[in-house]
Amino acid sequence: MAAGDPAGPPGHAWLSVHQWRWDPGRLEEIIAEAEQVGAASLWLCGQASNALELAARLDAVFLLNIDQETIGRADATCGARQRLRPAR
Repeated sequence: MAAGDPAGPPGHAWLSVHQWRWDPGRLEEIIAEAEQVGAASLWLCGQASNALELAARLDAVFLLNIDQETIGRADATCGARQRLRPAR
């Protein structure tokens, strides 16, 4: 956790002065790792303020609009992070 990050869910005050951004270098690392293991596809979930700047690096971009309850179930089922697996 970086200095200044909230310990729990961020409140309105924190959200009003911060934004989520994708790290371009980290995105390249993730894409390279997927290519290295031969992943047939790579799904990235989330939204970032600089998403449009990096969209050209992706083959497709989809907007999924789902409620918080569904997101919570997906997080509980899939976990926050999964390692890349080779295509079968």
